[in-house]
Amino acid sequence: MREVGFECPICGKYYFQEFDSLEECPFCNWVVNIVQYDNYDFSEGSNALSVNEYRIEHTVLNNIITKEAAEILREEFRSKRNNMQKEFRVIKIEQTAPSCEEMCQQFVAVRLQYVEKLNQLQRHC
Repeated sequence: MREVGFECPICGKYYFQEFDSLEECPFCNWVVNIVQYDNYDFSEGSNALSVNEYRIEHTVLNNIITKEAAEILREEFRSKRNNMQKEFRVIKIEQTAPSCEEMCQQFVAVRLQYVEKLNQLQRHC
């Protein structure tokens, strides 16, 4: 019997009931995002990675050969993003706050470095 709803684009193990919630897949933790569901290369919104990037992450995290290294990379990525977000929220009197464009460029650079490392790991799967 086929599930009702729309299939998780990352793992395919869960069916979301609606797009307008922030429902999370219980198997891979992808958060429903209508833009990402329609554009697998879009990497903003409720998920830090695009669907295509998230699939790579999911693959290496679920491979016995690459799992440990992938978990370390994921934690480093999350830590960098969290630290950047904290830094951008704190505006010191003596400093000029970075522009939105500069902030976005830094987030993109961190994401692309992470995805490149995931791609290197994926070659071992």
